[in-house]
Amino acid sequence: MAKYVGWGGCANVFNPNDAKWSKRHNTLKSLLTCDQWNSAKLSTLSAFYTPDFLSKTIYNELVEAGVCSGTFLDTSGWAV
Repeated sequence: MAKYVGWGGCANVFNPNDAKWSKRHNTLKSLLTCDQWNSAKLSTLSAFYTPDFLSKTIYNELVEAGVCSGTFLDTSGWAV
């Protein structure tokens, strides 16, 4: 789980009421400790988030590399 990057379209695995995912739900829950399960489940709410410091660092490195124009999608709300 140290290199975990998100659940994407598989977040329903944490929904015990979703019949399509029940087998996967039970399998995953049996493989994780209670703390790991709770942590993984909570991450479905925030796995999409890119911290501001990371967005700023990427932007600054692009500028330093000579990128001076173009179109960039930055959904963090941070702008220069």
